[in-house]
Amino acid sequence: MTISQKTLLSFIQSYFATLGLADEAAAFFTAQRFDTGLVLCLPDVCLLPSNKPEASRSKQTHIHVTGDNRYFFFPAPEIDAATESSSDRKQPAVLSKANVQHMTDHTLHTFSSMENCDTFFMKKIAYRMTQDAQVQISKVRQDDREFIRLRKALYTHDLLIFLKYKNSDRLFAVGIPAEFYQGNYELPQEGLLKHLESPGSVTVKSALKEVSDSVDAGVMITGAEAISDSIYQQLVNEADGDISPAEYAAEKYIPPAAERSVSSDRPATNPRLGKAAIKRSGYKCIFSTDAEPHKTFLKPDGTPYLEVHHLIPLKQQPAFEYKLDTMANLIPLCPLCHRRLHHGCRADVDEMLTQLYEERHEILKQYHLSITLEQLKSFY
Repeated sequence: MTISQKTLLSFIQSYFATLGLADEAAAFFTAQRFDTGLVLCLPDVCLLPSNKPEASRSKQTHIHVTGDNRYFFFPAPEIDAATESSSDRKQPAVLSKANVQHMTDHTLHTFSSMENCDTFFMKKIAYRMTQDAQVQISKVRQDDREFIRLRKALYTHDLLIFLKYKNSDRLFAVGIPAEFYQGNYELPQEGLLKHLESPGSVTVKSALKEVSDSVDAGVMITGAEAISDSIYQQLVNEADGDISPAEYAAEKYIPPAAERSVSSDRPATNPRLGKAAIKRSGYKCIFSTDAEPHKTFLKPDGTPYLEVHHLIPLKQQPAFEYKLDTMANLIPLCPLCHRRLHHGCRADVDEMLTQLYEERHEILKQYHLSITLEQLKSFY
């Protein structure tokens, strides 16, 4: 089997299955959590000095990354425009202590948990006069000790794989010993793998293409907005990472260029803002009270499942100078209240909108989103 964007996650799952962690790995390494991967087969020069072959004369301690693989760590324009080396930057990461332990002693244990932990390593763009700039990762004296523990367990031709979390700046790092994959798997020609897929899931575009190819051209649907919202709710609940102060600020809306081809009138959204709105609510529906709490279910991470609603609907964006996808306009709702607001009778919807307007209209003004109650009702 060749490791590709379709098989990378199942490949990692297979490795963790040998540690007795098949179920946990299958639930964790999914395309819903990770969207891009980088597979690095480590040469002698990229190992720590203590792990290099005796014949090696290299004193290099960092891992260098070249070609398109560089764009996993930095935006392409930043690398391509570099005229000098950048400073070292801290890259937040996560690793599995079970993985590090297995890589260290190379004996098969049956672990009770992946035991994921936060870590970090350093990265920089290294400018070179006569060659393309390269990316250098890992500085022995600056990296977190947990990441150095992983590096101390890596030898020639072992794999160092990075996975990029969706809606987060964190990376998941995992080491795979050479003896696990050699003779069983072929490495990809390019280490950078985008649009990862996992068993039971495919990318949205792939799924929609399958539907498009199998449905008669005359078949019509009226639920495009519902489909977009369903995808948005999933992205919100899977979002990770902290919100920067700039993301909280009111921001002017810039319409897409006229020549740009778009598949929906729905403006781009920031799922991390939605996740932040849910956290700010204490994971409670805005209509929930201590006397009458609104019930929902728990997600795998143990937090209540909530959805996010744009009080001023996104389809009204052209009428507003400032973005509607902003904290003041985001309402955390339990699934039942969300459906009621979209599909309830007129009297119920008006009652909900009146309560929401009374609570939010002053805050909306601060975000340059002035609106009357009657205008708001007319949008529903």
